[in-house]
Amino acid sequence: MEYLFTGNLRVTAQKDSTLAITPLGLGDFLGGFEEPGLWYAVEPLLFSRPEGAHDIAFLLKEKGVVAGLASGAGYHSVYKKLAWHEAPHLQTALLIIFLLIFIAFVAVWSYKLLRGKIGELPLLRWSACYFKRWPTGTWVHFFILSLTSLGFSGWLHYWNVLGFHF
Repeated sequence: MEYLFTGNLRVTAQKDSTLAITPLGLGDFLGGFEEPGLWYAVEPLLFSRPEGAHDIAFLLKEKGVVAGLASGAGYHSVYKKLAWHEAPHLQTALLIIFLLIFIAFVAVWSYKLLRGKIGELPLLRWSACYFKRWPTGTWVHFFILSLTSLGFSGWLHYWNVLGFHF
């Protein structure tokens, strides 16, 4: 989970055959990428800092597609090229949205319970004929809650919190 807070790197090719590498996270976990810097080509797929103290190498998949970046500087690390849905900002935003929706629903239900409007809580009226009389707002309410529950379950599974997988 530290991945959500340490961030990743933005690698941009410059017109003069150099690379600009910018860290997008917090902390000093970034493998020698604590501040933005320029890197110069030494060999194909191998780049070095101007002072020559650090090297990085790009890792290829089959067919010459870049899969990641390996750094020998600072905290030695390998960075994987992320798909759009793996971006830390998106993952963090999804977590916040899911939690806000759950908190909002619990707050509304708690308010109705404390105000004595217990009969207005659809969960407490589980008769088959009552489903036919639910107002549209109640259907929308449960639809949003169901989608949020499914999305949150998927998010937990992706982060290996719900069930174990590699």
